[in-house]
Amino acid sequence: MHRDRKIALVVPAFRAQATLDVFLNSIPSLFDVVYVIDDASPDGQYLVVESCRARDKRIRLVRLPLPQGVAAAIAMGYERASADRADIAVVADPNGSMNLLEVTRLLNPIIDRQADFTKGNRFGLTENTIQSMPPIQFSLERFVAFLVRRATGFSVQDPEDRYTAISRRAMERINWLVPAAPRAYALNFLIRLSAYGFSCVEVPRTTTEKTVGRSGIAGALHLFTVLPMLTKALLRRLRFKLFYEKIYV
Repeated sequence: MHRDRKIALVVPAFRAQATLDVFLNSIPSLFDVVYVIDDASPDGQYLVVESCRARDKRIRLVRLPLPQGVAAAIAMGYERASADRADIAVVADPNGSMNLLEVTRLLNPIIDRQADFTKGNRFGLTENTIQSMPPIQFSLERFVAFLVRRATGFSVQDPEDRYTAISRRAMERINWLVPAAPRAYALNFLIRLSAYGFSCVEVPRTTTEKTVGRSGIAGALHLFTVLPMLTKALLRRLRFKLFYEKIYV
C-alpha cells in the first residue's frame, strides 16, 4: 500500500532467468501484489518465479501459452491488476535498470489526480545518458519525441521509457488487449491514452542502462516504422481540434 492505495507491479518477462531472482527478492514492501507475466520464455525463468513465490506470497505467475510480445504481456498484467481491484499498476522490466525505490515518483501524481498515466524520463537525472549517445542517435531520439508530443499533446522527452504507472480508471477504460506493434508499443500506448482523453506526466528517473535508445541505423529504421502511426495520430488530433473542439468545447 502507498497512501492507502493498492499498488500492483507488472513484470513482463522473457529470457530473464539470469536477473529475475535478484529482482523479485528486492521488491519494496509498498507493492501489494506482483504479476510476473512469462511470455512463453524458453528458458527456466518460471522455475525462478516459483522459487521466489514460495518466499513471497505477493508474487503471482502468469504463463502465456505462446510468445506474444511485451505489449500483450503488459495487457495481461493490466487485466489481472484491474480484476484484483488494484488502484495503480506499475510496469517494470526485471533486468534491474529501473529503480523500484523511486517508484513513488510515478505513484504520487496519479494519487494526487495530476495524471492517469506516469512514465519515467531517463534523460532527466543521468547526464551521462545523453553524453554517451552519438549525435545522430541523439537527434533521432529527439525527433521521435517531438513527433510524439505533436501527436499526443503530452509533454514528454523520453516517450519510449518502459518504467510506467497507470490508474485503474485508465486500465479499465481502454482495451489493452488490442494488439500493438511489439517494437513501438510504448508509443502506441501513449497514443491510446491521448485518444481516450487521459493525461500523462513524465518524471525524471535514474537508470543503470549503459545505452539508451538505438544506434543510428536502427534508430532510422525505427523512425520509418513509427512514422505512419504517429502521422495518423497527429492528423486525428488536428481534426478534433479544428472541427470538434471549437464546436463542442
